[in-house]
Amino acid sequence: MQMQDNINILNELKEAGSTILLATERRNIYVVPADYFNSFPQNLLSRIFVESILPVNLYTVPVGYFDRLPELILEKISVQMDFEEINRLEKMPYSVPDGYFNTLAKSVLEKIKAHPNKAVQEELKEIAP
Repeated sequence: MQMQDNINILNELKEAGSTILLATERRNIYVVPADYFNSFPQNLLSRIFVESILPVNLYTVPVGYFDRLPELILEKISVQMDFEEINRLEKMPYSVPDGYFNTLAKSVLEKIKAHPNKAVQEELKEIAP
């Protein structure tokens, strides 16, 4: 019966056009590591034990921590400015003279052209004394 089954399988493979399977060597390609079945029970019990341990979260934050987080950060860096105070200001706290950006490029180019042969160290001293 075994021989007839092998012949039927070979005929089915030929009909299906599976030339690769027909050309392969007839051997068992599946193997298990040495002593696999000897250590299997212990490995299985170890894995069951590890997976049964409930995860513990070591990190906690107080209730409502994230609700107040922006406020806490601002308190820590002391950069709280009341929006009402900003609205009461007649003028913004930071400003540049009128037309500053209109003449900036021209002004920078004039200064560069005025001193074409300056050494780098001299320029640095002038820019950041």
